[in-house]
Order: sequence, then structure tokens, then C-alpha cells
Amino acid sequence: MKKIIITGGPHTGKTTLLNTLKAKHQNCTYIAEAATLVIEAEHQRVQSEDGYIGTFPWNNYSAFGPKVIAKSLELEGGLNSKSSLVILDRSLIDTIAYARLNHCEHLLDGLYDEIKKAQYHKAFFCDFVGSYESNHIRSESFEEAQMTQKALKTAYLESGIQVIDMPAVPVEERILILEEALDF
Repeated sequence: MKKIIITGGPHTGKTTLLNTLKAKHQNCTYIAEAATLVIEAEHQRVQSEDGYIGTFPWNNYSAFGPKVIAKSLELEGGLNSKSSLVILDRSLIDTIAYARLNHCEHLLDGLYDEIKKAQYHKAFFCDFVGSYESNHIRSESFEEAQMTQKALKTAYLESGIQVIDMPAVPVEERILILEEALDF
């Protein structure tokens, strides 16, 4: 089983790339972003429990980070060994960057061992695409997005897995880069 990761900071075309891959290569196994699943679950709790604040990353990363780690381990632990190619929307390595950015290095204890056990094959690191605009979903400034991108890149380079840069080109060209790197 080969586990590859699609990653990058905000506004890097990661979701567009993943959606295009899913449509074109339906025989691969796709693992959703753990942080998004945790946020969606927390949002459900906010709606269903009056007064519940939730542990969104912007409220308290010390509480949010462990939930993301647990969800990542759960998602990857449920992989079927028959899957020859697994494509992950982010990975445990992203958690290292976000923990550092949020001054929560205490969350990293044991995480490096889990990353080794995960046996990731390659990471495709998406660069910024288009002009950056903050909105209700992407609330960080461009400077904050650049800091996130740099922290993610550092974490991936430190991980020891092969990192393939995905330049700011149309998604079709990114697909070709990925297919060539994976011998599709």
C-alpha cells in the first residue's frame, strides 16, 4: 500500500486537486482531512447543545489538536490492506506545523512515532494559486497564510518523506505531475 498526501496551506488549490483526482481515479482510496471532520462534528454539537462553545482551532488548539490526531489515527487505522494507493487530504505531519504555529509543542509527544508507523510514501505540496482573499471560511490574512505554508513545508521536509512541489499551475497540469510521479 502506498500512502500519498496532498497538502498545502490555505488557498493552494488542495481541495480542487483532490476533487479532480477523485473524479479521474475512482479506484484509489481517499481519506478526508481529519481537522475538517472534527470541525464538522463540533459544529453539530454547537447546534445541538445550547451554549456549547466547541473546541474549534481558533478557540483552543490545545483541545482541538488531540482530537485531530485521534481522528487521523482512526481514519488511517481503518485502511484496508487491499488498497494499493491511498490519497490523504493532509496527514499527521500537518499537525506538527499547526501545533508549532499555535505554541502547542506539548502535543507532539509520540506524534513522530505515529508518523513513522504511518509509512507515508510521498507528499504533494501545493503552492498558492490565484490572488488571496480572506472570507468567512478563510479568515486568516495573506501573511498568516504564508506563515502556515512555511510551517507546513518545514514539517514535511523534516519528516524525511519525499516532497513534490505542486506549482501554481492549472489543476490539469497538477494532475499530470501527480500521475507522472506515481506512474499512473
